[in-house]
Amino acid sequence: MGLAKRGPDGTFFPESLVTPLQLTWAFPFAHEQLPTVASTDTCDLGFLDEEGARFRLTTYVIPNNFRGFVAAGKAMRVEVVASASNFSSREPLTIEVSWDGKWTDLEEMQRHLVIKEVAPGDDPRGRR
Repeated sequence: MGLAKRGPDGTFFPESLVTPLQLTWAFPFAHEQLPTVASTDTCDLGFLDEEGARFRLTTYVIPNNFRGFVAAGKAMRVEVVASASNFSSREPLTIEVSWDGKWTDLEEMQRHLVIKEVAPGDDPRGRR
């Protein structure tokens, strides 16, 4: 639903999204894009693109102006909602993704690629 990038002063500034974008379902080739979800299901937030040297959100479409990626030393906040024909999240979930640019084994990678929930009271521009 929303995307913000961290500026040089540490505050987050909204990025333009023409329309909300759908994250891909886990194992998208074996999963319907618009399934009937009865209990739990999983979507992918993103992945490290070694060739592009960045973390990239996994969306079904990538508009020309889409900036849903994090390069080394950068951070972004993503606002997501669960939405279906019979349900919608009451509050969006804001997730912050930061990466220091280091590639390591899976066990150590959690120190270099940090993904965390942002408290509901935090302003998207980084103010409290």
